[in-house]
Amino acid sequence: MNSTIPNRHGSAVVTLPSNNEILITRIFDAPAEFVFDSWTTPDIVKRWWAGDRGEVTDAQIDLRIGGRWRWVMTAKGGFEVAFSGEYREIDRPHRLVKTEVFELVPDAEAVSTTTFEESDGVTTMKILARYPSQEHRDAAIASGWRVASRRPSTSWRSWCGKRHSPTTALQPDCGRRQCSHVIRVRIA
Repeated sequence: MNSTIPNRHGSAVVTLPSNNEILITRIFDAPAEFVFDSWTTPDIVKRWWAGDRGEVTDAQIDLRIGGRWRWVMTAKGGFEVAFSGEYREIDRPHRLVKTEVFELVPDAEAVSTTTFEESDGVTTMKILARYPSQEHRDAAIASGWRVASRRPSTSWRSWCGKRHSPTTALQPDCGRRQCSHVIRVRIA
């Protein structure tokens, strides 16, 4: 298992810790609050989730234990891709546990645990997805939706159009309050 990420600007390490798990580790030049908000704020999810593979048409988030979430995109091929689930644990900005279902394969529900560990304004995000079987995990890998997380992210500068660090992103001249676009780990 890789314990380091050589280039934290858009890199990710994907490992398979067991026969039914996928672990994605990624480092962001951003505070944990920003990274956490990127996963839990509908308007921000709409900015990054589809990446260059389509357009997000819906991002519903009821952020509470037992609350539901559903993200939908129309892929460039014209077909709809939807994921949904239920929040099981919320510890802002440190940990998020939820179920995750690709709606075309409803029997393959995964439990996804995402942790956000911050040190000096840099956040290490780890997503551990646990599937009901190796077959379901391997199907997720084959579909490319987890492996897509290795693609580079957009930089703070290109998102905000300003030259500043995440710690100054809350200043009024930014134009985008949270600049949380850096999360490009795709789950669709």
